[in-house]
Amino acid sequence: MHRRIALSLLAAALAAPAWAETRRLTAAEIEALLSGRKITGAWNGKAYSQTFAATGHTVYIPKGGRPDAGRWRVNPETDSYESFWERSGWSS
Repeated sequence: MHRRIALSLLAAALAAPAWAETRRLTAAEIEALLSGRKITGAWNGKAYSQTFAATGHTVYIPKGGRPDAGRWRVNPETDSYESFWERSGWSS
């Protein structure tokens, strides 16, 4: 779930006019957008924030809920964002 949120926000952050061509981000672009940043958004109508430390640690905090700590990385071979959460392990 968390990885989809982050990728949705990345897409929104890079949103271009409707006539622009959509393209996949590279691993370097994903890392540059997330590393050392905090994002905010909504998932199923519930506000949240998530921080992405340059060290690869991440914390997801739903409004009024408990924080969930995990790890994040990008895979340069597949240009994919990957995340690790205790309940689910690594996923891309």
